[in-house]
Amino acid sequence: MSVHAVSSAYISRIEALKNKYSILNSRIHEVQKRPLVGDFYLSQLKKQRLMILEEIETMSEAVSAAS
Repeated sequence: MSVHAVSSAYISRIEALKNKYSILNSRIHEVQKRPLVGDFYLSQLKKQRLMILEEIETMSEAVSAAS
């Protein structure tokens, strides 16, 4: 697989992750507005968001290194 193909695949994955991150971020804001939402649920959403952000950063660095 060429460097360009890998970069294109990574860029597509990064865009999908950014979309998922945005959706989770909106969900977290919605949940925080509700007074009766458990802390566990909110913390799980935040952990998912953090894992996505870390994957975005890792993949972005890989794309930059390949360029």
